[in-house]
Amino acid sequence: MEAKIEDQRLGEQISRKKSSVFTYAIKPTALSKFSPSAVKAIIGEKVSKKLTGQTYTSADASTWGKELCDSVRSELKDLDYDRYKFVVNCVIAEQRGAGFRAAYRCLWDPESDGIAQHTFLSESMFCVTTVYCVYLY
Repeated sequence: MEAKIEDQRLGEQISRKKSSVFTYAIKPTALSKFSPSAVKAIIGEKVSKKLTGQTYTSADASTWGKELCDSVRSELKDLDYDRYKFVVNCVIAEQRGAGFRAAYRCLWDPESDGIAQHTFLSESMFCVTTVYCVYLY
């Protein structure tokens, strides 16, 4: 009797393994591919909502930057980009008339990975928010 039960359990396990479909996606499908324009709209909405009407202070800028990164990242998770990893970078600095130069280097696949960036300017500050989207193979 115990042998029958054991055989039945093994049979169920084997049938479960056969019915499960394993997919090894190397590239995202056309529908699930990263869309920079959609992400740029999200960044613009979040940044404008947070910084419009604010005056720059160094203490507040640190908090605003962290909050913006978290809110953009959580909104991106809701877009349901399967197998994508997001890196959100936000720089908030005082507007003093000096130039600002930044350089970033990344190693990625241009067919599946992407970048979206939004720049916010006001009289007292500027904010550059960048999202890097990398597909996990």
